[in-house]
Amino acid sequence: MELTACVYNLENFFLDEESFINTDKTPLKNEKKLKEMAKTFADIDADIYALSEVGGLRSLEIFNETYLHSSYIPLVIKGNSDRGIELGFYIRKSLGLTYEVKTNTKAVINFKFEETERNSYGLSRDLQELYLYKDRSLICIIFNVHLKSQRDMTGRDFRGEKRRKAEFTYCLERYHTVKNENPTTPLFFVGDFNGNASRFQTDPEFIRGIHTYDIVDVLDYRDIPREQRATFYLFKGSERIPVQLDYAFTTKETLAQILDATVYRYKNELQNPKFLPRSRFDIWDNPSDHYPLVFTFQLLK
Repeated sequence: MELTACVYNLENFFLDEESFINTDKTPLKNEKKLKEMAKTFADIDADIYALSEVGGLRSLEIFNETYLHSSYIPLVIKGNSDRGIELGFYIRKSLGLTYEVKTNTKAVINFKFEETERNSYGLSRDLQELYLYKDRSLICIIFNVHLKSQRDMTGRDFRGEKRRKAEFTYCLERYHTVKNENPTTPLFFVGDFNGNASRFQTDPEFIRGIHTYDIVDVLDYRDIPREQRATFYLFKGSERIPVQLDYAFTTKETLAQILDATVYRYKNELQNPKFLPRSRFDIWDNPSDHYPLVFTFQLLK
């Protein structure tokens, strides 16, 4: 059995006024972006979507009913975000899978601003664990996370590095525990990491954790150039800077089960890949400021 999974930050995916928390004065997703996003979903056609920046369960329900022919089971558990941007999943109904979702909203991470403080901080959003079953047998586990952003509203943690490192470390410890409990089950640690966790000039908050737990990016199943791994683009003046913010990590053993992995590029009206963004305006024209990460893997049982 093969499964295709997609990791996708939907960027302020609010479709429903009732669940909309307008802390950033962000508008609801407009119809043009929704139609383009629907084409993206249809083109990718994944079995499982691990999503971030979801504006509540109702937003996923509306999109599924309106644009995806109600083909998916939408899942959202409210996390710790003060902006109402949640983690979520879509599971293809026709697969006939059963599932369990676990949350880590109440977890306390090893982080404090001052040495005199006690550890009382949790994850910025959540780490959500999706357990997938076929005929009552556990076939796959997907951890979905949206780590601390690089915004530092306190002025006490430059670029949010310390808290992001603490969140990443907590997630890896949880990953290690669950992997030991399920050694033969494929386990993927995915999501928006809000930093460079790739093997190219890795940001310091990720280096120790990656080497300690020996995790690998699914894009390493073959030698994909760095430019093609970018899921986000920054601009310094006219200079375009490719950055991989979105990841799917797994073990070296499971990497052998990867059949394909790529970063999806948005299409134009002729269904040809768009040019890479030449300015911020090109990014704003896309359905999301992130590009989806897509991978297909073989289940061995």
